[in-house]
Amino acid sequence: MRLLRRSSSRIIGEESSVTPRKGRGLPFGSISPLRAVRVAKRFTILIVDDEPNDRALVIRILEKEFREDLKVIEVFDPRGLERAIREKQFDLVITDYRLRWSNGIEILKLIKAYFPDCPVIMNTGSGSEEIAVEAMKIGLDDYVIKSYRHLSRLPVAVREALKKYERIKKANEVERRYRELVENIAEVIYSTDREGIITYISPAVKNFGYEPEEVIGHHFAKLTYEKDTPLVERQFEKVRSGDNTPEEFRILTKSQAVRWVRSSLRPIFRNGKLIGLYGILTDVTEPKKIQELLSRGKKEWEATFDAITDPIMIVNRDYTIQRVNYAFIRRLKLNFSDVIGKPCYQIVHPEGKRPLNCPLKGPSHSYPAIVTLGGLNLPGSYLCSIYVLDFEGEELFIHYFRDITKEKEAEEMLRKLNWKILKAQEEERKKIAQELHDQLAQDLAYLRLNVSRLRGSYPERDQELFVKLMDLVDNLIEKIRRISYQLRPVALERFGLATALEKLAEEFTKTSEIKCRIDLQIDDDQIPRRVVLPAYRIIAEALTNVIKHAKATEVVIQIQREDDRVVFNIIDNGIGIQRGIELQSLGLLGMLERARSVGGDLQIGPGPICGTVVTALLPCHD
Repeated sequence: MRLLRRSSSRIIGEESSVTPRKGRGLPFGSISPLRAVRVAKRFTILIVDDEPNDRALVIRILEKEFREDLKVIEVFDPRGLERAIREKQFDLVITDYRLRWSNGIEILKLIKAYFPDCPVIMNTGSGSEEIAVEAMKIGLDDYVIKSYRHLSRLPVAVREALKKYERIKKANEVERRYRELVENIAEVIYSTDREGIITYISPAVKNFGYEPEEVIGHHFAKLTYEKDTPLVERQFEKVRSGDNTPEEFRILTKSQAVRWVRSSLRPIFRNGKLIGLYGILTDVTEPKKIQELLSRGKKEWEATFDAITDPIMIVNRDYTIQRVNYAFIRRLKLNFSDVIGKPCYQIVHPEGKRPLNCPLKGPSHSYPAIVTLGGLNLPGSYLCSIYVLDFEGEELFIHYFRDITKEKEAEEMLRKLNWKILKAQEEERKKIAQELHDQLAQDLAYLRLNVSRLRGSYPERDQELFVKLMDLVDNLIEKIRRISYQLRPVALERFGLATALEKLAEEFTKTSEIKCRIDLQIDDDQIPRRVVLPAYRIIAEALTNVIKHAKATEVVIQIQREDDRVVFNIIDNGIGIQRGIELQSLGLLGMLERARSVGGDLQIGPGPICGTVVTALLPCHD
């Protein structure tokens, strides 16, 4: 098949060199003109016919009907058909039944094998009811006889076939979206026939240990806990009679564990006749456990509730306390009558006012919520877990206070220990810097002086050696001076952080040839003294990492105040870093430890456009 452009509106195949068989070609002038009707969009028809005159006639009839909306691809041999199928640039197929190299039934089978939804119309000069019936069973959309009377119906057949094709496409898309929705929700969606045999069940049934194919084809009783089977049967009967009230019953997982579910059922009707049911199963095991706990005898429930050693408080949406346990009362040293019926914020919070960040302000679907609380009337620090419970139609909020005072104290002790270690390190750095400056540097200066004196005692030919030796001593003195400053930044002690950072940036640019700019948005006196040295060390380590890894050309050190924190940002324009990287290297861990030693934190991530941002968040308070 060689495609060529016959007009600007359609593409057709090259005419076959095979001469028409006698009696098969039809005269062009024997078809009366047809009214041209526009369709919704342009489309392409594949015509399979080895008679050029017949193909030309079909094209002429279709062009008169569809005009510029039509494109045509002509096929007259097996190679052309193979290429057309491979390229799939057609929306509909019109095939002759009687071909020299095949027949319309085989062409229909081939098209449907590759494209099951593609509409196919058979156009032949020899009408046969048996052929039409056979083709319709395979999926033929219409059968048009090549005669003066029937051929004019071809555009109508094309239009109806395309409409059917669009309906199938839309139905398939709706089915795909529906299936995608059904298969991705947590609830189990299923359908049964009238007798309760499961005909479909969503993949969510895997939450109960079953694969869908293990359940489909079995009676719903396969899933039901034996003692609740009568309840399930009653619900099925009620739905068949028009009562769609949800029911709760137990089912068995594949591992024989018992789970509670809420079942919502609806009837399925076809032509006014009940053919089955469809339903939704929602796992309510955990809420059921709480409901069962609350619905048991008052003494038993209170004994269980009050036996918990952590404080528990239950309030409603109006912040009114409904119930507390003994642990809650003991911690506050109050009586039950002092607490029940009172607003929770008046009991728990020292100010007696509702806090701005109260979790109960959020919607119900945001629970469970977990918050860390301190400074309450309850002594100590707590990790508060809040769960929502629908109890007898009322929305309740269970506050479970887990005492983390010891964990907080241990964390504070660790932070103080870390601070002492870092402080000891700094003291040791000072000692080493002092020894380097006062002893080694002076010894090297004395060595240089003696070398200079000896230089005059030697002939001219040895002078170059003395020059190299003096340069080496000078370099050693400079390196010791630099190391001594890094160990003990004197400018930081004498002039403050701003001046020390300027000197650090100047030294950084000199050694690395990377431009460094300082954006200081607060004064030195706004930075607590206890965070100055950790901040300086963090910035120095960040600049070292820029030299080693960033391949940057510019660095910005930004210092600003945010609420009760001082924020130090070290921003480069290098190759960047992956988001969420763990602080595994020794240098990054050291930076994090320095930040946490003063109650701060460290964040590292990619820049907004490129490069890396290292952020140290240090507290303003001592």
